Amino acid sequence: MKWLVIALLSFSAWSHDDCTNCVPYLNLPGSMLPSPPIPQVPIELIPVVRLNLARNRRSEFCRRPIEMVDTIVLHHSETPPDRTAIDINRYHLEKNWYMSAYSFIVNSPYPGMSNVRPTVTEGRPLGLQGAHAGTGIYIPATPEQLDFQKDGKILCGREGGRFRVDPKEVRGNTILANATTIGVVIIGNYAPYSSKNRMGFPPDAPIVPSVQTQDMIAR
Repeated sequence: MKWLVIALLSFSAWSHDDCTNCVPYLNLPGSMLPSPPIPQVPIELIPVVRLNLARNRRSEFCRRPIEMVDTIVLHHSETPPDRTAIDINRYHLEKNWYMSAYSFIVNSPYPGMSNVRPTVTEGRPLGLQGAHAGTGIYIPATPEQLDFQKDGKILCGREGGRFRVDPKEVRGNTILANATTIGVVIIGNYAPYSSKNRMGFPPDAPIVPSVQTQDMIAR
């Protein structure tokens, strides 16, 4: 298994299917990026907060072996920084989804929010396929990932109902991006202002996740 390819994308937690304000984080000028801390070896991992997040029992979702995951996708919520994992989960329930689309939610204090420390909350469990990498987006699959589908290891259904293989998970030698990825959302708005993103930062005053937040994400 190839672990891990990291994709840096900017998706809205509220409308991540069309990615109206995508701006690759790596395209920001180097002078705008905070210097990352020097990692200490061995890396000290961080605790993950686990909440009893509400679920929509009537909504369909897919189970998958976590061994087929090989990619992490970083998103931002495109919301004010004081939103929480419960807020995002509630919004996704209102969209009639099973629960939070993301595997992990990172609260990322903006400059000046000294009373808040970065924390990571578990969203959708890793054994469940997320809903964050775009609807109907297919990516190249490894032979092992295709075998998981062929062997009936990816099953979709509703709680209390019958789970089945969904043939739409695979198309030729490609697979739905959500099947092989983990979604990590950073709470906050890190895209520039636009008519569709009125809470974005001014072009001359970019905002990026703090060094502490980046360290938390890496751990």
